[in-house]
Amino acid sequence: MRKRLIALATALAFACLLDPNVAFASAVPVTIEIGADGAPIGTSGEGWTYADGKLTLGAGHAFTFTGHALNVSSENLLRNKGVIEDGTFVDASQTSGFAVRNEAGGVIRGGAFTASIGNAGIIAGGTFNSDPNDPTKSYVSTSSGTITGGTFDCMVMGMRSGAIEDGTFNESVNIFKGFAINGGTFNGEVNSGNSSNLGGSICGGTFNGRMQNQGTIEDGVFHGTVQNASNNAGAGAIAGGTFNGYVNNYDGAVISSGTFNDGGENNNVTNDGTIRGGEFNIGVDNGGAIEGQGVFNAYVQNGYMRFDPDENRSCTIKGGTFNSDEIDNFGTIEGGTFSGKILSRGVIAGGAFSSTSSVTSNDEDTTTGGGTISGGTFDGTVTNGDPDPDYNNAVLTGGTFNGSVTNHGTIAGGTFLSDVTNRGVIEGGIFENVISDQGGTVTSCAYPLRANLTGLSIAAVPSAMPKNTAAGFPAEPSAALTAAFEKDGADANLYQLSANEGYLLPDAIDVRCGAADGQTLALAAGTDYTYDPATGAIAIKKSVVTGPLLLAAQGAAAPTPPVPPTPDTPAPAPEPETPAPKPESKPDAPKPLPSTTDSKQAPANAAALAATGDAPLPQIALGIALLAGGVTLTCAIAMQITRKKRSNRS
Repeated sequence: MRKRLIALATALAFACLLDPNVAFASAVPVTIEIGADGAPIGTSGEGWTYADGKLTLGAGHAFTFTGHALNVSSENLLRNKGVIEDGTFVDASQTSGFAVRNEAGGVIRGGAFTASIGNAGIIAGGTFNSDPNDPTKSYVSTSSGTITGGTFDCMVMGMRSGAIEDGTFNESVNIFKGFAINGGTFNGEVNSGNSSNLGGSICGGTFNGRMQNQGTIEDGVFHGTVQNASNNAGAGAIAGGTFNGYVNNYDGAVISSGTFNDGGENNNVTNDGTIRGGEFNIGVDNGGAIEGQGVFNAYVQNGYMRFDPDENRSCTIKGGTFNSDEIDNFGTIEGGTFSGKILSRGVIAGGAFSSTSSVTSNDEDTTTGGGTISGGTFDGTVTNGDPDPDYNNAVLTGGTFNGSVTNHGTIAGGTFLSDVTNRGVIEGGIFENVISDQGGTVTSCAYPLRANLTGLSIAAVPSAMPKNTAAGFPAEPSAALTAAFEKDGADANLYQLSANEGYLLPDAIDVRCGAADGQTLALAAGTDYTYDPATGAIAIKKSVVTGPLLLAAQGAAAPTPPVPPTPDTPAPAPEPETPAPKPESKPDAPKPLPSTTDSKQAPANAAALAATGDAPLPQIALGIALLAGGVTLTCAIAMQITRKKRSNRS
């Protein structure tokens, strides 16, 4: 039985947590009549007592107040542990402090309150008004309590572990660390934190008024201005939500997520803190840092005309996707992806600029080091400097340029893989194509050297490689060969040609230089370049490298030398000769005896074997030869003896 009661109580408590109406339904209804003097008629009743001007409502009862309004104040306190269903409650005193205390376990479901309320329980309904004679006198302070409904025409404060789940709030709401807003409609100003205290958490709700945040915004819809700020206790953070009004992100504050839309008032985002993420469908004015994974679909201005040059340089874009049609840069761009038109008076030190982008860079004295491009990848067009020489002070020192470049200023470095039109000065950089000169000056640069080789290899001589990396040359030798150009320079580009296995160095090479009309011009051997066929050394004058170089050479096949025998590899045996047909033998015609000299001479193949220097093989061969000679001699002697016997018989 006891276990059943415990289980039933647990289930009831859980049900009450989900829906307070479940608990309210079991409360005993009680009516308290209020007299014309603002006090209860009587001193007690079922579930309540009234003594010394203080009214106490007990748990387990649902109270409805009838008659006149109940006068409450800090001296005539109403303390509720039950349920207030209806009534009128007014604080007409001149005192301060709570006039109504809704204790833990207490519930306010209805009624009209013009008094200060301390809520540690639940406010599920009712109307809460401010005193027209003293607007700050009537308020609701929730500490470890919950507001799930009601209409609030007075100030509301939230502290500690309390929360607002729902309700309509027409005046200011102030919350602090530990308190959460999870829902509700807020038509007045909302302050989360203050200059010395961190704010709470906003996880939902609709906010139609101004929002001052020094806490955390995780969700919600904001139609008014949002000011995300920091204080000496910490920084405000926007980690989510939908923002349809102005947003000011102050120094030290962070925006990491959220959707920022046009609310019809030409609103924008002003950032003096840090933006690390979010979707921005309205303009962004950046005086701080943009980094991370944000998406920017509208106009962006990085830095300000009114800032001093050093302050502008500290305005940075380090990451994000910028789909903006137009970006004005007075600060520093170090990263990010860009697809629109960028007008830069500041510094571009990195970033990826798509084929649909166009970059115009110039210095207008707004930024320290302004009008500089020192890095990045540019697939679209780039204009360096201004056609008007009086306003032209742009410098390009680095980057990879896959799109066309028009130069009015100075190019001192970079890699240029497409067409370059020069109306300014070029004193460095690596150029894939011949520079189109339209009144500019080229004092030094570099072009690729491509080699068409057969049986040969080529490498740059390290000591001759350019060392001026600021001028766009590689600091170390690489597989991609380059040739430096120096106007009126006396030095040469040095290379080493080597023959591959099975080839010999050629007697001559062919070197050609690209021209502006797309043709190639042959360089003169001995005048424009030298080649040593004995060593493979190549020297090409830097002053003649006015375009990409093409070097062609064909190695000669080396003759195959005979393979000498070695102690481990005997000489191959001679090809056997086809024996001539033997004549028919005549028994009566004996073969002549070999001479003594012939019988002692080693056969030719034995001499060849002896020439190998292999000690055992010559000895064996010699033994075989001597044995053959001995047999031949023995046969000859035997034949002579036989002849003598025949002659004696006859």
